[in-house]
Amino acid sequence: MKKFVTTIGNFDGVHLGHQALLKCIKDIAIEKGCLTKLITFNPYPFEFFDTKKRRISTEYDKDLFLKKIGIDTTVYCEFNKKFKDLCAEEFFNLYIKKETISLAVGRDFRFGKDREFGVEALKKLCQENSIQFMIFEDFNINSTRVSSSQIRAELQLGNFGNVISLLGRPYKISGKVNSGMKVGRTIQTPTANVEIDNQKFCFTGVFLCRIQLRSNVYFGIANFGPKPSFEDYKHSLEVNLFDFDDNIYGEVLCVEFLHKIRNQIKFSSLDNLKAQIIEDQKLARDLIRDYE
Repeated sequence: MKKFVTTIGNFDGVHLGHQALLKCIKDIAIEKGCLTKLITFNPYPFEFFDTKKRRISTEYDKDLFLKKIGIDTTVYCEFNKKFKDLCAEEFFNLYIKKETISLAVGRDFRFGKDREFGVEALKKLCQENSIQFMIFEDFNINSTRVSSSQIRAELQLGNFGNVISLLGRPYKISGKVNSGMKVGRTIQTPTANVEIDNQKFCFTGVFLCRIQLRSNVYFGIANFGPKPSFEDYKHSLEVNLFDFDDNIYGEVLCVEFLHKIRNQIKFSSLDNLKAQIIEDQKLARDLIRDYE
């Protein structure tokens, strides 16, 4: 039977604090000659309970990054009513007891029905089952704790430079191009609709972006969020690549957010929307020189 050094949590965004914890379990796994495992959730608990909190990253990008940094196994628990009602021991027995030889979690970790138990209860269960247990302390930059909440706040403000300092990498969303609603054709602005799994994200707006397609890089403009002018309130990512006119359905785009141009607006007419898009594109092209 495979043995693992395990950690548990949302890991939304996989920021520098998360990365420090994941490095910790990797180092222990190397020392013990075993593998690493992350137990996480889909949907996130805050999505299941439909709180005002919204996600940072897609599952696609999360998986890509976890593989890149060398996490051997990622287990996605479907957070549903049955899972929500698991008591602490049921959760422990199902997901930790059999294969884990060492477990590390953050100090604010909670588990069991209604988040009833914290790290002390988890420590006791580990001790009873001869599992090494570690509490990972907060990761700070300039005496400030790095957190997903902080990153959500910076994304809402369009502070992508600050987001880079918290993530340790640029903020990107990747996904396949699907057919979408073909809204861009009605306003003479062709866009690629990037698949984001019908998720709700923590920020919206119109942005200058850098887009990678295969080995090529383009600049463009992205509308991220609902499309209120078309009475479409689902979150979507529509990208207009500058100086590009190929059919890319089914291709994967990696969209890096560079600069917020404006908030989303509901326009009273298509003509007003078209006029604003022209202004947005002009401003975006003027900004490109700052990112070349």
